[in-house]
Amino acid sequence: VVKWWVEVVAVCFLVVTCLMAANQIGLHLTHSEHAGFRTYTVRILLMVPIYSATSYAGLHDPSNAILWALIRDCYECVVLFSFLQYCLTFL
Repeated sequence: VVKWWVEVVAVCFLVVTCLMAANQIGLHLTHSEHAGFRTYTVRILLMVPIYSATSYAGLHDPSNAILWALIRDCYECVVLFSFLQYCLTFL
């Protein structure tokens, strides 16, 4: 059983990371001049809140932690593919 203060700290970090990622995505979408790179960069930046949310969900509900880890790992594959596409577009 997870102590209550651990969940409070986890929620605080979840909120902070989501706000920071939303700020970075918004700034990138408004100031990026290269439309070809935007999609890949946003996919990469979305990894932060998705990673945070799935980690908190696994902490909050340990019985489904494997499911949340699977979702996290699947999105990590999407991000790796997006990074490869980003690199190929850059060249």
